[in-house]
Amino acid sequence: MTMTKERALRFLATHSPMPDDEQPTDELINEYDDGRRFSLAHPDAACIRPFMFSFGRWGGRGVYQLVSTLSRP
Repeated sequence: MTMTKERALRFLATHSPMPDDEQPTDELINEYDDGRRFSLAHPDAACIRPFMFSFGRWGGRGVYQLVSTLSRP
């Protein structure tokens, strides 16, 4: 399924915060990262806050650290 702003926001509303690193499946992390990549390519202020409050414990397999790029001009 193609990522859209609505799909990314719906995913974040359902999975916020994300589970601890031991729990998420590869599919869950991949969809989270797909939403992050979409939001980076299609900047929208509506996506920043949901991503910033979505972090689970630990590092999200390295993906959480990349979310900070969403707020860069």
